[in-house]
Amino acid sequence: MNESSTKGWVLMSVDNRDKPALPDKAKRLLALGYSIASTGGTAKCLKVAEVEVTDLSDIIDFPELFNDLVKTLHHKVHAGILAPQTLEASEKLKELGIDRIVGGYVTIYDGAGAIADPNSTRRQIAEKQDMGGPGMIGSFAKAAELNACDGHYGTFVATSPEMCDKILDRLESGTPFDDEIVHEMVAEGFMTVARHRGVAAVHYGDGRYFANFGELHRTLRRAENPQQGKARQYRAQTSDPLATHAFQLLNGDPGSVNTTDLDRGADFVVRVGANFEKNALAKPFVAAAMKHGQPCGVGISFESTQDAIRKMIASNTQAIFGATVTTSFRLGAPDAHDLVYYMMEPAEEGEPSNRRLIHQVVAPSFSDEAIASLKVKKDIVLYGNPALENAGLGMMKQEPDRRPLRGGEIVQQPLPPFDLFSHLVEWPLGDPSQDEVYDVVLGATICECGVSNTVTLVRGGMLLGNGAGQTDRVTAAKLAMMIARDAGHDLRGAVAVSDSFFPFPDGPTLLCADAKVNVIFATSGSKAKGGGDPETLRVCQEHGVKLGWGPDEYYRMFRFH
Repeated sequence: MNESSTKGWVLMSVDNRDKPALPDKAKRLLALGYSIASTGGTAKCLKVAEVEVTDLSDIIDFPELFNDLVKTLHHKVHAGILAPQTLEASEKLKELGIDRIVGGYVTIYDGAGAIADPNSTRRQIAEKQDMGGPGMIGSFAKAAELNACDGHYGTFVATSPEMCDKILDRLESGTPFDDEIVHEMVAEGFMTVARHRGVAAVHYGDGRYFANFGELHRTLRRAENPQQGKARQYRAQTSDPLATHAFQLLNGDPGSVNTTDLDRGADFVVRVGANFEKNALAKPFVAAAMKHGQPCGVGISFESTQDAIRKMIASNTQAIFGATVTTSFRLGAPDAHDLVYYMMEPAEEGEPSNRRLIHQVVAPSFSDEAIASLKVKKDIVLYGNPALENAGLGMMKQEPDRRPLRGGEIVQQPLPPFDLFSHLVEWPLGDPSQDEVYDVVLGATICECGVSNTVTLVRGGMLLGNGAGQTDRVTAAKLAMMIARDAGHDLRGAVAVSDSFFPFPDGPTLLCADAKVNVIFATSGSKAKGGGDPETLRVCQEHGVKLGWGPDEYYRMFRFH
């Protein structure tokens, strides 16, 4: 048994990621009057830094075994942590030769990183499953809560560098621990262990289990509807540079709808870039207006950012009122000015200029002048994320899609990029022009980012009408045509894209005979009696419309179903 200072032992055992900053934290603890015990590599790190530390094996009088496989899984360690803060417990510890351990800084192996690394071997993954760390964290968390229940607030545990600094700051300032900090420590400790174990269970379960852990990122101004109160946005542990929590809030107080459209808008811009890149096409400037998760105004341009913005506005000046606008490019002063004033009716003499109401703008970055122009609406929500400028295949979501269900969820792989030039795609009535190829890829992306059933009309890199979320395909075609015409668009020469096949000839007939489109792209595979693929082909042939299609099992574009 080794005698500690009057404040007791603090056990430090951290993963390699956290060792560079460890000596400074240890020195702060020593200055506060604690003694430090440590294991293996952590003790070696402190000794190299000339920090006074005692090997845990000397305290518990038991060696580390099997190449450090067993270090802290010992009854003296857990008895020293869990012993109640009573005279009787202290006497029992003394009788058994066990030292009391009052605090711990424990970070566990990066098991999730090993599992995510495609180069990890089976053994390497198993070796990264921590046993001792989670055991100590659990004992410290339980002890801290039990002691607090008895009015003793001296036990502490940190499972991250940030929590360790927070505890040290509190100790150095002389601020007593209370229930709030105890619950924060305990919650972080148990969540750290749950994540570590959950990721391993999913990996070894081969689809039998799912685990979904999040940490509060922001309390949102309100939920989807005001009567639902406030909502909370949680962030998962992910390195995704376009995760919703990775966007910097530059202005405003977002609510649930803002946050959903932030996510959907970024997803759309990335998919446009990815689909163009997948088809060996130049990536355009992209501007998209989202309303309740649906694209309602879209413009792309190979010439200028301002051209993309103006096309997006011209898509549907009415629908983008109150929308979220997302761009793939830095927003400069001319772009911001157009967002607010382009195609607005001039004001009466002596009246303030008519301004467009945009609720939220998301871009890689903003010039100071652009922010000033947009903040004519003082509560506008502005988000920035430089990763949007790299929208393309490398920025596509890699993690599975999750769909919440009552009492569970559906988990599936993300929709792959749209491959127009695959050998599976056929053009039986003639190949599209280069401009029509651009519009097919854009229309397919719009279909991918809306609710099925969807028929989309596009021309010249601009969305004309998006008939999304309909229960039959002919109504989706009618809706797309109605929206486009209400917005003042002539549909002749447009490209129509359907997110699945046409079971009957009514939809293609409308698009060919009424809208007079030049191109229809859909999927093949319909065997509906009195319709199906042969009728779709016949209608397009009769009207001189180019038809492109790929098998439904590869080209169906359902998302957010």
